[in-house]
Amino acid sequence: MLLVGQYSGGVDSHYYLITLLPVISAATYLGALGTLAFSVLAGTSYLSHLLFINWKEYYIDPHDERIVALRVLLVVITGQLVNLLAEAIRSQSAKHKALADQLSETNQQLREAEAAVRRSERLAALGQCQPDSPRVAQSPRHHQGVGRNAFPQRQRGK
Repeated sequence: MLLVGQYSGGVDSHYYLITLLPVISAATYLGALGTLAFSVLAGTSYLSHLLFINWKEYYIDPHDERIVALRVLLVVITGQLVNLLAEAIRSQSAKHKALADQLSETNQQLREAEAAVRRSERLAALGQCQPDSPRVAQSPRHHQGVGRNAFPQRQRGK
């Protein structure tokens, strides 16, 4: 970036925006401290053009000083804003992943419940086709006992 600035007009160059590229990249993948470090590094790179000015021949008026300061602040602020946006996107992605996992688990439970309902319906259908199935009568004596208890026997001889 130093070479770009030297051959393109130094501090007056409009290529200072190229210093945003590493800052945005760092802001996307690194945390706030990494972004701040790259922002300071990019700002320092931009300000390094001032080292090559012959101060005996040139000077920077107050208006240009403000422009240089605003350009450095633009790099730092852009980095922090991109970092905030990237953090929000990562947070939302984590929430969406958690919801997708929960939905997948719920769908699996639903499939298991549906399979259990189908299984019980098949068993119920089998039970209706066979009146003497084990669910209805536990043993052959059960029917006899039910019949005896339902109709009390009269005693003979009376």
